[in-house]
Amino acid sequence: MPTIDPIERGLIQSIGTLVRKRRQELGLSLGKLAELSQVSRGMLSLVESGKAAPSIALLWKISKAIRLPLSSLMEFSKEEFPKIYRKEDSTENSVEENQFVIRPLLHEETRFQTRLFEIRLLPGVAKTFITKVQSKQRQNLFLQSGALRLKVGGKWFDLQEGDSMTFLGKDLQELANLGEKDSYLIWSSSLSDD
Repeated sequence: MPTIDPIERGLIQSIGTLVRKRRQELGLSLGKLAELSQVSRGMLSLVESGKAAPSIALLWKISKAIRLPLSSLMEFSKEEFPKIYRKEDSTENSVEENQFVIRPLLHEETRFQTRLFEIRLLPGVAKTFITKVQSKQRQNLFLQSGALRLKVGGKWFDLQEGDSMTFLGKDLQELANLGEKDSYLIWSSSLSDD
């Protein structure tokens, strides 16, 4: 599946949630909705699970069958706040035998265009990036502890504890912990305004 920007992905997921909720409110099975809308059961399942980007024509058929205006399917669902993300509920992802550990600090949300991570890089570890991140992916890095060397846009930068840096994702080439203790970073990735 091609990369979808966070806003589009959020809208697709929101549409799916709204369609499923409305179908259940009406007491319709997936098969019955397929019959009423003239949309295949398989496609409806993909739409409801947020795995398919439905066309306007498809949405129009579905909206008629569930008796909702087409425009109501294109609004983000209302989210409830405040939300708490517990440390024990997030999963650490280890790369290269635990030398590079990533833990999401914000869970995937339909409205957020920003992703936030905590990263632990062991001493002496260097991570090379061959990235195809779109130029509009702005990266913000804050070094909580340790020391870090980054190669961004062909130039080397040294960061010390408390330093931060902003760059475009496509420009990051290498990240290295040259210190003698673990380096901890807070890293956010978001769409740039450019």
